[in-house]
Amino acid sequence: MPNIDCMVTDVGAIMNLPELNGSRRLERLGVRVFSLCEFTETE
Repeated sequence: MPNIDCMVTDVGAIMNLPELNGSRRLERLGVRVFSLCEFTETE
């Protein structure tokens, strides 16, 4: 997070919503993403 002069290396969430592409965007920035479960629109 360059605006607050720190480096985020890992994030955690209860639920990942892959259709929103948030975790994919973070992973492209080199951030490790952890979630307890994943929910897709088709489920």
